Amino acid sequence: MTIKHISRLLIVFQIIFLFVINIQAKIQSLKIENGRYVSYEAHLNHSDKPVFIFLPGIFRGWTAEDEFIKLLRKEKMNFIAIHYSLHPESVSKIGQQEIAYVSNHNYTAQDLAFEVEYVINKLKIKMPLIVSLSYSSLVSSVLAETKKYSPIVETAPMIRFDESNPSGGQVTDFWESFFNLNPFTGPVITKWYLKQTYQQYWSDVVDSMLKSKNLSLNHRELMIKSYTELSMTAHGFDFSRQNFANGIQRFFILGHREDEHRYKLQQSAIAQYEKKSGYNKSTAVLAEAGHTVPVDAPLEYVELLKKLITE
Repeated sequence: MTIKHISRLLIVFQIIFLFVINIQAKIQSLKIENGRYVSYEAHLNHSDKPVFIFLPGIFRGWTAEDEFIKLLRKEKMNFIAIHYSLHPESVSKIGQQEIAYVSNHNYTAQDLAFEVEYVINKLKIKMPLIVSLSYSSLVSSVLAETKKYSPIVETAPMIRFDESNPSGGQVTDFWESFFNLNPFTGPVITKWYLKQTYQQYWSDVVDSMLKSKNLSLNHRELMIKSYTELSMTAHGFDFSRQNFANGIQRFFILGHREDEHRYKLQQSAIAQYEKKSGYNKSTAVLAEAGHTVPVDAPLEYVELLKKLITE
């Protein structure tokens, strides 16, 4: 066999390899009901090993393009990266003749937790290991209440819904208190006010996202509505108020370069968790990471996850 033939074979093998990788990395989806889909990316190698269930942040779920996901694949570790039904990857699955579920439904954290369990059950995952990211501490808190998932990994957890804008949260609290002075119209006006505020924010964000997400403009209004619903779902959330004495073990992964206000909230909540749960030394802080820990320190993050399933 000549060097020329060998070179051609190598090229063919490379093409086949890339084709297989692309198939494995393809975003899949499950239809829960009309107008409601949950998308995910799965990489399942060993049925006798734990499967990391990566919950998304508020903006998006993890994809094959993320560096730490590439590292997980290289290590042949089991994982499923979920995109809630309110995220673009899932919204794009809604057909033109379908009425989006979000159009007639106000989401709760329980709805998002249901979507996570729906994927776990449909794919028959026997050893799921929940890994939250920021916003999804809202959802991991609900899953913890079921007492079916332990330990749970909390990555840069959201402690309060307004932590990224504490001064704005104080303004919102003021207007909520003011509107609610009238018990009859207050709740209605408050909800309208919040939706208007969130819709304005997400309108600007979605317009900048559409170019990079390769989504039709037909999805613009639905994306804005979906993101607004994600914000409304988290409104009022406080991670530290949950029952930490329910026996569920948690492991926290934080970034040393986290926003100072967020970091203080995280440390306070973790101290409460350790005191009430009895679990100590539950935190790892990555020196080079900020809030988006897996993006800022992918190698260190993956090493921590590996320790969790090997020790």
